Amino acid sequence: MYLYLRESDEKTDEQGFFRAAFLDYNARAGLGLSRHEAETAPCAAGPYGKPYFADIPRARFSISHSGRLIACLMAGVEVGLDAEDLAMRRGQDARRAAGAPSDCARYLKIARRHFRADELRFVEEAEAQGYASLLRRFFFIWTRKEAYVKYTGRGLGAGLGTFSVLGGELGASFGTAHAGPDFEVSYCHARLAEAPAIREIVRV
Repeated sequence: MYLYLRESDEKTDEQGFFRAAFLDYNARAGLGLSRHEAETAPCAAGPYGKPYFADIPRARFSISHSGRLIACLMAGVEVGLDAEDLAMRRGQDARRAAGAPSDCARYLKIARRHFRADELRFVEEAEAQGYASLLRRFFFIWTRKEAYVKYTGRGLGAGLGTFSVLGGELGASFGTAHAGPDFEVSYCHARLAEAPAIREIVRV
């Protein structure tokens, strides 16, 4: 697996980023496609809208875009990826702060609505350490939930509260990619005897 990242304060050209990432992955993974084939390989959509390469079964991908960061995970197995720009979230929370409930209270309210009991406890335990700790734990869970529904291809319609990403009940493996202190990046893939790992983080 290779994780491709691009950071920009400007609106990112997602399609251009995706094709640049795939050109690089084609070479690294030895897919054997010509440059033209890699640049024009058609994508199709699964039953719930998840995109995939119609004619390249050895290449699977998942894309996430948050604030300044766009990320794409490419692998030879089905994957799901979610990224959150925590600096953007902190900025939004700071602007919202005047006259509003505490930021901790707002995230706990969301967690009580969408998280299972074990996930909620995991987040609540950080409240005593303050907003920064709670924010990090909240998005640790949130990005893994989003990565899982992207991995399955079912999207948010599956209901985030119907499963836990902590108890090992899903038959899937999760990982965290270290994209920088201001980002939370989680990925998901099937639990395999030879579990794939991110071999390199590539900035394109």
